[in-house]
Amino acid sequence: IGDLALIYQLDNFNDRRGKLVLYDLDTRQSMTVLNREDKYSSLLNGPVWSPAGHYAAFTSEIKDQTDEEATVSLLVFDRATGEISVVLENQPAYLSGLLGWASDNVLVITQDTWGVKRASSIHVDGSGWQEILAVPSLGGMLTTIKMKP
Repeated sequence: IGDLALIYQLDNFNDRRGKLVLYDLDTRQSMTVLNREDKYSSLLNGPVWSPAGHYAAFTSEIKDQTDEEATVSLLVFDRATGEISVVLENQPAYLSGLLGWASDNVLVITQDTWGVKRASSIHVDGSGWQEILAVPSLGGMLTTIKMKP
């Protein structure tokens, strides 16, 4: 965003672990913000910049030692501090992804549970989880819209 790019770099396509690099397009300098050895280095989607460019969010998959069970974590990179914080950790794999941003500090995520696709919002500090939409996976009608003022 602007003069910065956040790039997810894979060293080996067969191994989903990579590194996340912040690249300054003006100075051509880069800084690694997430190393390949980090437990969150297997990105599922993102990074997606917030509307004002203060944050970038992404989801990461963590597999157990047998590679059979996986959990998903939602993380946010803070452009001002250069730090990555965990919004949600060790969620079941049905947390299917990051849909986008509702505002500069509220994320919209998706889940797929028991035949229903859900969209929920959550603040970057992990508070304010709210389901906002639920739709049957096999088509059908809109079943839930919940919004608080």
